Amino acid sequence: LNFTDLDLDPLQVGGLLEWIPPLEYATVTHYSLYAAEDHLGANRVRIHSDVPVGTNVAFVLPEFDLYNYTHLLIYTRTSLIEQTMPTSHFIVDEFVSASQVHLEDRDLDPVEFGGTITW
Repeated sequence: LNFTDLDLDPLQVGGLLEWIPPLEYATVTHYSLYAAEDHLGANRVRIHSDVPVGTNVAFVLPEFDLYNYTHLLIYTRTSLIEQTMPTSHFIVDEFVSASQVHLEDRDLDPVEFGGTITW
């Protein structure tokens, strides 16, 4: 299970979640994707609709708030049941910020601005 966080806001994630299908998947019909407070699925919340077998990638929408979630989980589903133990991935929240931002406003209109931003 691999996740690349493309949301650069702190305490939010979003991006590409990829996985390798199980070796035995003849009865698997879908994958279910969740975020949870641990690798076992505590207080899990669905982060994507079920993904059909044959698709091994899903996009987690940007600005998903992490709250206390520390792991992304994937469960296989059959036509009868969801597996009991998920595959998990520890979330690494990538974020970027700029400091000492300065804009010298050169636009003379009262509600507009323009110029060079430096940091």
